[in-house]
Amino acid sequence: MSLAFLCADGSAARFITSGDPVTLFNPDLQWQRFYGPGLAQSGVELTMPISPEIALCMTWLNLKGYIRIPRWRIEELNRFTRGHCYEQFISHSPKKKFIWFSRLPLHDPFFMMMFVRRWLGTQIQKLKLGKP
Repeated sequence: MSLAFLCADGSAARFITSGDPVTLFNPDLQWQRFYGPGLAQSGVELTMPISPEIALCMTWLNLKGYIRIPRWRIEELNRFTRGHCYEQFISHSPKKKFIWFSRLPLHDPFFMMMFVRRWLGTQIQKLKLGKP
């Protein structure tokens, strides 16, 4: 796997951590329910915050070195970290952000459009089958 250090871009956004800070995510599998992410999958990303300004990212893609990432990407990684923690998470400040508790990536209009399209499809199927 290639190794990259994701660095805060100088904005006020910082990484949060938890008792279970390592996140394993494969964006290719987000629309299916059968398989979870695994280290042998080509699109998998393993991320772990190592300080408020730096997070570690390991992937099979060609991503190496120190990379400055924008504020929205930091908040997205924080959403993953908060979503995978067991009970508590740790932040550099006492302020909590709404996006950390969101189940959906609010910054991505394409994802939101696909989500609404799939949700409407399931609602229409339920109506056709006569289920509430």
